[in-house]
Amino acid sequence: MLSKLIKNGYRLFNLYPFFLVFIFFFFPVSQSVQASEVSSALNTESNSAVSTKVDSPDFSKLSFSTPELSVRLIDQYQPAFETNSEQWMSWEKKRLQLLSEVSDWLFIVTRIDQYLNKLSDAERPWFSLLKAKAQLKISQSDKVRQDVRQLLWSGIKLSTEQIALARRLIIRSYLVENKPHDAQRAMLRYRQDYGESGVDWKILQAKVLLATHRYNDAVNLLSKETDTSVIVLKKLTRLKAGLDAGQYVYKKAIEQATENTPTINQNTRRQYWILAYIAAGMNKDEKAEIEALEQVLMTGVEDADRDLLPVSADLLWQHYQTYASAIGNKLHLLLGDDQAWFQAASDRFEKQALEARSLFAFLGLKAVNENQRKVSYEQFALSIKKSHANGLFLIESLFLQNNLFNAVDNVPVTVRYMLLDFSLSRGKIKRAANLFKFLPEPPDGEKRLAWDMRRARVLVLGGQYEQGAEVIRQLLNTEKLDTETINRLMQVVFDFQKVEQHQLAIGLFSVLLEKNADENFQRELKFWMAESYQALNQFESSAHLYLTSALMIKEKQSDPWSQTARYRAADVLAQAGLINDARLLYQQLLKVTKNQNRKAVIKQKLQQLWLIEGKKTHVIQ
Repeated sequence: MLSKLIKNGYRLFNLYPFFLVFIFFFFPVSQSVQASEVSSALNTESNSAVSTKVDSPDFSKLSFSTPELSVRLIDQYQPAFETNSEQWMSWEKKRLQLLSEVSDWLFIVTRIDQYLNKLSDAERPWFSLLKAKAQLKISQSDKVRQDVRQLLWSGIKLSTEQIALARRLIIRSYLVENKPHDAQRAMLRYRQDYGESGVDWKILQAKVLLATHRYNDAVNLLSKETDTSVIVLKKLTRLKAGLDAGQYVYKKAIEQATENTPTINQNTRRQYWILAYIAAGMNKDEKAEIEALEQVLMTGVEDADRDLLPVSADLLWQHYQTYASAIGNKLHLLLGDDQAWFQAASDRFEKQALEARSLFAFLGLKAVNENQRKVSYEQFALSIKKSHANGLFLIESLFLQNNLFNAVDNVPVTVRYMLLDFSLSRGKIKRAANLFKFLPEPPDGEKRLAWDMRRARVLVLGGQYEQGAEVIRQLLNTEKLDTETINRLMQVVFDFQKVEQHQLAIGLFSVLLEKNADENFQRELKFWMAESYQALNQFESSAHLYLTSALMIKEKQSDPWSQTARYRAADVLAQAGLINDARLLYQQLLKVTKNQNRKAVIKQKLQQLWLIEGKKTHVIQ
């Protein structure tokens, strides 16, 4: 069949010697961008069968302000480990720095685990210690000690600083696990070996002293330190030692946290809000504790100081319950009387929002009626949105970053819709895809078709390929599709090609072929299908579809699209080892083009075929 198509093409070239008006081998095609997959951490391929690449980006161009885009660039350009381990290492370190920037600690741990034992002794310590830091962020304290000790006892030559860092990580692991006395013993041994050098070490010592209630020792240790990283901790040591009153510290912490100055970043604001929370607790002020905790979670940055005070959404949920119980007792509300609790919360929605939120939170957890729990959670979330400009950060933390709602489908639907748009606005595609998976129905005011196409696209880009494909299949099977809709669906199918899901793309293209009999549409679709077959190394099928695309409309058999399809067919025929067929197509192209640059490229292709053929002949001889 291929030979017949090629011969027909040869005759047509002689019959229709049109001038080419474009560079056919640069005809626009959908580009493939590799998805980041843990399972192929050591085998990232830099060559895509369906895209033309620009020069490899400079490291300095990879921006921490667009970390997800930068990681995708690394996916595209990082060579395979076996091909160039040195370059792979440089790219991988940049990747991990970017992932650290977006706090994707679990992925960092999982990814490093995939290749750690394959690294050389010289490189392994850097990756092992970064993995340990990431493990601390996700409270894998016991794993930190196990892995760090294994590194220390492995016999691998470590620098003095690497050994010191490993031992400091062990100390921190005890603090995170709330084992202060073990941390103290490890600290004393460390101090015997390394002395008192460095502000970071003094900060860690102060945290151990605070954890073991040696407040005055912590004050003395930090008294002469002036580094900005120590300021909040110094205030905390003085508060705990009783040198500064709780009310005074609370007031000053609020002033610093709300100060409108560029010198105070979100991490520092978070630390001041934590300080305010601790001071409010010492003042026995439950309401002030909740206000401070809400602000901590609304900074939108992670808990960077877990070894000092674990602040989480779960802690805030506990405070809501405690405060609501106090309000309920004051109002003589009975457990199980859901309507009375709900009425009390509703009465306070406008003027006593914090009390209302606490009551709604209490009802969400304790109401007897399931629908009452759902409505209470919805009112709770609406109260946060109404009260705080950055309220969606708090809603996200309370519903998606806690142990209370252990699955997305447990989160109320109304809240899921809120968080979906919020995730999309921040480029959190994976999170949005997870939310979309549990939101089959469109929200009020959005048309079903638009919703499903948006849903499918986010599912694909979020790595949930089968779910995204199923949404498209359902659309194709149930909807009467006009041309505009089909074109929009095509864009979603292109997304499958971009993330290298070519088998799914081919299946969807095949269904689309049945939906539109227009010759021009079929011609284009077969070209895109050929791209996917080429990416799957199914070269014969790819070449057949490229040539079918080139020849299926008689009056367009020598137009620019056809020329491009022939050129692509020649390429894949060469890849398939069908040298004579590839040569025939290149020779056809050479006869019709007048552009000298294009001729030079085609001649180069023909020379490559001769070299390939010569190598084969040499092997046979």
